[in-house]
Amino acid sequence: MTAPANAVPERAERSLRQTLLSPGYRRLLLLCVLLGVPIALACFFFVGLQHELQHWVWTSLPEAAGYDTPPWWWPLPALVLAGLVLAPIVTRMPGGGGHLPVNGLGGAPVGPRALPGAVL
Repeated sequence: MTAPANAVPERAERSLRQTLLSPGYRRLLLLCVLLGVPIALACFFFVGLQHELQHWVWTSLPEAAGYDTPPWWWPLPALVLAGLVLAPIVTRMPGGGGHLPVNGLGGAPVGPRALPGAVL
C-alpha cells in the first residue's frame, strides 16, 4: 500500500513546528535580535551622519568659503589627506594593507597577519 499524499507534508510540518518551538531556536532568535537591532541602529545613524557630512562638505562649506558651487579642485585636499593617513598604514603595518586587488578573488590566501592593516 502507498502512503496518503498528504503524509509527507504533515511530517515536514510537524518537524518544522518542533524546530521553531525548540528552546535552542528561541535562544538563537534572541541572540539575533540582541545583535541585529543595535547594529542596524548604528548603521542607520552612520548613514545619517554621512549624509549630513556630505551636505556640509559640498554645499555649506563652499558657501562659507565664498563660492557659489564647489570649485574643480575642491576634492583634492580630501584626497591628499587620505593619502597622508593611509600611506604609513600600508607601508609600516604588517600585511601591507591587505591583499593585492589586481589578483581579484584569486591569488594566495591572506593570513591573519594582514588583518590589522586591512581593517585600518
